[in-house]
Formats: sequence, C-alpha cells, structure tokens
Amino acid sequence: MKLSNPLVLLGSLLPASASAAKCGQWFSSNCMCDSDLRYCPDGTNEASDNIKDQHPFWKDYEGYYSYTFTSFMFGLYPTPDDWFLHGYSSPTVGFMNQTIVGSRAYSHRYLMDAPNPEANCSTPMPAYAPPGWDGTCGLNGMGLLQEGFGTSTPERDGTVTTTTALQPDAGSWDASGAGMSMDASAEYKSFPIDDKTLFGSAKSDAFLVTESFSFINEEKTEASAVQDVYMTAGNTTTLVSSSRISYTRMESAAAFVDAVNAKYDEFNITYVKADLPMTKTCSRAAANGIAGECPREEDFCKVDPRCASTVKYQEPDASVKAGPIVGIVVACFVAFLAVLLAVLYHFHQKAMKDQASRIQAMFARRIAETIKLEGPDRTLTPEALAAEFKKIDGAGNTDGTIDKKELWDFLNSGKVAKMNESDFNALFSALDTDGDGTVSFMEFCAYMGKAYDEFEKMKKRKSVQEKRGGADIYYSGVSTRILSFAEEPKEEAEKMEKIAKSDSNAGEENA
Repeated sequence: MKLSNPLVLLGSLLPASASAAKCGQWFSSNCMCDSDLRYCPDGTNEASDNIKDQHPFWKDYEGYYSYTFTSFMFGLYPTPDDWFLHGYSSPTVGFMNQTIVGSRAYSHRYLMDAPNPEANCSTPMPAYAPPGWDGTCGLNGMGLLQEGFGTSTPERDGTVTTTTALQPDAGSWDASGAGMSMDASAEYKSFPIDDKTLFGSAKSDAFLVTESFSFINEEKTEASAVQDVYMTAGNTTTLVSSSRISYTRMESAAAFVDAVNAKYDEFNITYVKADLPMTKTCSRAAANGIAGECPREEDFCKVDPRCASTVKYQEPDASVKAGPIVGIVVACFVAFLAVLLAVLYHFHQKAMKDQASRIQAMFARRIAETIKLEGPDRTLTPEALAAEFKKIDGAGNTDGTIDKKELWDFLNSGKVAKMNESDFNALFSALDTDGDGTVSFMEFCAYMGKAYDEFEKMKKRKSVQEKRGGADIYYSGVSTRILSFAEEPKEEAEKMEKIAKSDSNAGEENA
C-alpha cells in the first residue's frame, strides 16, 4: 500500500487561494450582497435597478399634471414687467408628464405664457428670448417644450441622476440666441425624502439649483414645489431666482392631451407643438430653433447601471475563514493518522503472521531432525513426543518443564540456522501460553499440533532425513497422530505429562 502525501490531500480539499474562493461558502467569508444590495447582481436578493422598485415615491410621482409657475428674481422680488414687454403675462401655465420605465425616467414639460394685450410692443425683442418665435406681440402667447431624462444609480437607494447629454433643454439661453448653455461639470440628482417628498439638486462651480416637490394631500393629487437658483462668483453665492409651482394630477392621458391642446388654442400658441403625450420619446419642435440631438443609447449607458460598461460595486474576492481551515487541517491530519495507523497495523499483523510461520517452520524442522518415529508408517506416537520433550528438558535441570535456556540450546544444536533473539522470544511466548516462564508438556504438545503442517513438510526434506541418519528415507507418509493428539481429552494429555515427569525423575535418581 502506498501512502499519499498529506499535503496533497489537504490541497485537494482547500480552495486554490483566497482570491479564488467564492463568497458565502462554508469555508469562505460572507458575501457583501447579503448585507448590501449595491453588490448584488440586478434581479438577485431583491436587488433591482428599476427606479420604482427602489422607492415607493416614484410609483405615485409617475403620471400627468397641470401646474402654474411663478418666478421671483433677485432676492425674492416679483419678476419685473420688462421681462414680458413682448407680450407675456404671469404666471406661467404648464403641463408635465413623468414616465418611468425600468431604470430610466423621462420628463416632459410644456410651458405656456398667455399674450399680454397691454404690452409695449414698440420695444425690440431681447436677444435672450427663445429664437424662432414668429408671433405677434400682444396677440400670440409663448410656448416652450422642456425635456429631461435620468437613470437610477448604482447605489439603488431611489436616487435618479442625469447628465448634460440627457438634458437637451435645460440651462439658460445664451446671448446669441443660438441655443442652451450648460455647465458640463455639474452634478445632477434627485432622491425621495419619504413617500411624499422629492428633493433635487444641480451643482457646479458656477451655480447651485435646489428643488423640492411634495404631495400636499393624502390622495397625492395635489403637490407644491419650490425651486431656487444660486450663482457663485468667487467665494460668494447669491440667490438670483426663486420659483413656486403648484401641481394638480390629471386623471388620464386623454384628459392631459385635451388640456394641453386647449391651452395652446386659448393662448394662441402656434409654433411649439409636439406629439402628445410623450412618454419615452424625445421630440424637439422644429419651430423652436433649438440645436442639438436627443440623447443616444450610449449617453444613457454612461450613467445607467443596467448597461454601464463599468460596475461600481463588485463583489470583492472572498477570504477563506480560519476556523474551517483549521477544521480541514485537523480533519486531514486525523484522517491521515487513521490511514497511517491502519497501514502500520496491517504491516504489523503481516509481520507477526510471517514471524509465526517462520518460527513454526524452524521449530518443526528441529523436532523433525531428532524425534523418533515408529511402526511401518513411521507414526509419531505420544511416547515419541514425551521422549523428545524429555530430551529438551534434560539439556538443563530435568524438572518436567522446558525453560528458555533449554529451548535455546536445543534449537541451536541442530542444522537449523541460528534463530535470532526476536524470533526466539516470539516462539517461547507462543509455547508458554500461561506465561509462567516455562513450557509444560501440554503446552509443548499443543504447539506441535499447530505446527503439524510444517512438521509434515520438514520430515520429507532430504537434509532432515540425512540428519536422522537415513532411517526414514523410505517412509512416504507421516502419521496424523500429532493432530489427533492435540484434540484428545485433557485426561490423556495429563497422563502423558505424568509419564514425562516420571521418566525425568527416574533419570535424576539414576544420576
């Protein structure tokens, strides 16, 4: 049997390395996903990149609204009349539809200003007015279409974020009237405070915009919003405008479309119109003169966690726990030790068996060299056994037992190779079954019964026959008397032992 290296066994049970270990296994550290949904793959362990799955506010926020919009400029003063010298009256009226699909949010606002019959139309239109308006001062109203788009975030906390590429109509008119200007470094986000309130902000080195939206009744059909705009110059931040917005939820998309078209007609707005209602679409009216394109898929995927090229929160490589490793090492050691002991026991048993066979063969050969066989079948008689026992006993003090020295002298007096000390001690222990330090005649006969097969073989060897002087050259069989003798009743065995002892005592008297 070949033993395997215990380190190889250990290596087959342990992970190749801590970095290769999979988290959440019995031997490895817990997964981050178990306690932090940011680290979970989308759709597992209740983690979702869907905006409406992340916070209940968004389900109520989605829908159609009408609103009124009042702006205050430079320190909360009402907007000066010269802002509307070209025919607009305050407050602004608007409509909004919010659509949320999966990880993306779509916002569309339709702003409308009524014409002002009392406007001073002799003043030229200012350069910062929306380009493309071709109405008549005091007769046609002003309409704007604003669109904005956002996505959920890797944080999965209900926050919606956006970029300048996803806000084609946000910002302010530039002086040339060529289009919108934005701060590309700005950070935009909005997040629910609770199930009724949303807070949003847009922040850069140049400006800060904050906006709050709150449902003001239990049915969540009425809402109020406040928007403040601050400009930053050096270390100074100044509030430059503040707006108040009041929202009313509309019952259906059809009611929304009818209301928008009716207001267009009422305010005599002709140049800013779009397909209604817009949900996931991006539409910029050709008459408004705004340059730029709608967001592309790659623009969304720069921030959309569902398709972003990089994953912000990835499950780190798991580490292997010390406890299980110790357990594995101990288990492997115990298993290896058990295998080793089993192998050693096997070798020990085999060695003992081999030694038993070897000493039986040596003992049987030495007996076969000198024991007397009688009769035509060369039978081994009890008398012959007794005589052989007496011969061995007579080598020392004749007391009816064989001690170690007598047995040692007998074994090493023949042609058998000298028995080593280990084999001799094993032989004597096998003969001395009661452990009293001597071998009785009964013990001698019992061991001869066990060594019968070896005795049978040894008697037939030519070297043994030559040692016996050739007297047994022609015998062809050996009596089975030795076996039957070992099985005879205890009384006959004791009788034979008495004969041996009486012969021994007689020898002493004659001496």
